Amino acid sequence: MSRHALVTDAELVSTIEIRAALGAFGHIFPATAAKPVPADLMPEWTTYLTHPDTLALISTDPVDAGCLCIIADPNAPHGRRLARLYVQPEHWGCGIARTLYMEALVHERRLGTKALNLWVLEKNQRARSIYESWGWTLVPLTSRTPHHPDVVEVVYELIV
Repeated sequence: MSRHALVTDAELVSTIEIRAALGAFGHIFPATAAKPVPADLMPEWTTYLTHPDTLALISTDPVDAGCLCIIADPNAPHGRRLARLYVQPEHWGCGIARTLYMEALVHERRLGTKALNLWVLEKNQRARSIYESWGWTLVPLTSRTPHHPDVVEVVYELIV
């Protein structure tokens, strides 16, 4: 179960993202990399949450355990991208990500979305395994993270 995120939730979703990201792939970035804080992520989340084409969800069962965001993205091969899907580590394995994801797919199908893309860290095997189990397919595109050129992102697509 989820609710739509509001612009007033920017700090909350930033906090969820940071906690999940540090738990999931803190080991991928160099030890010298600065640890993010909510203020680092709030501007991007605020942009997402104020855009009319964004779908942003926050879990309600349990409350505030995870978040998901799908955005319109002209740089994504299919024009829409799963930009964020995070669950706080103490709730991993409880089905929260899948619940948010399934609710988002229902929404995207109602919109008439034909396909989605997502970018994921190449070395984030846990997330990649989950996406692949949900039917996402790796496509031959990669990019480098802006502040850490040794960290590679790969691209997936899903026919909705």
